[in-house]
Amino acid sequence: MKMFPVLATLALILCGCDYEIPLVTQPSENIDPKLYGTWIHQRSNEEEQQLLILPMSTCEVLVVYPVNTKETMYGRCAIWSPDELDLFQINWFGKADGSLPPNKRTYQYAAWSLNGNTLNVHLLNPQLIEPSIASATQMADKIISNVAEPNLFREVMVFKRGK
Repeated sequence: MKMFPVLATLALILCGCDYEIPLVTQPSENIDPKLYGTWIHQRSNEEEQQLLILPMSTCEVLVVYPVNTKETMYGRCAIWSPDELDLFQINWFGKADGSLPPNKRTYQYAAWSLNGNTLNVHLLNPQLIEPSIASATQMADKIISNVAEPNLFREVMVFKRGK
C-alpha cells in the first residue's frame, strides 16, 4: 500500500541534515504541481515560517525553508518511491548567507500528504534509521523493513497554503 507522504523536506531544514546517502540519483518520478508555491507553518511560539516549493523540472523541485531569514536553506527535492511508500529526498546544498553544508550529511527524507490547502510533512527519524548506514541499498532495506513502525517518522509539520 502506497502512502502519499509529503515533502518534508522542508521541515528538514529546521532539523538539520541527517544522511550522507542519496537514494535517488536520477529523478524520474513526477512531482505533483499542487505542491508548488508558498506554504506557511505556524510554530508553537506563534512565529510563522514560510516554505517555498518551485519546479526545476517535472521530477525535481527547489525547496526554500524558512524563507527570508538568516537561516534560510536551499535544497533539491526528488521522489524516492519503493512499493510501500513515497518519500521526498531533499539534498540541502546551501544557505542564504552563501555558506555550504558543513559536512557530507546533506540529505533528508520526508513523507508527505496533501489535503486541499494543508501539507503535512514527516521527516524520517534518524533515531530509527541511523545516519551511519553505509550504503543506499542498506538504507533502502532498513526503511522498507520498518515501514509499519510508528516511529519511522518524526512529529508531523503542518503547512497551510500561503496567499
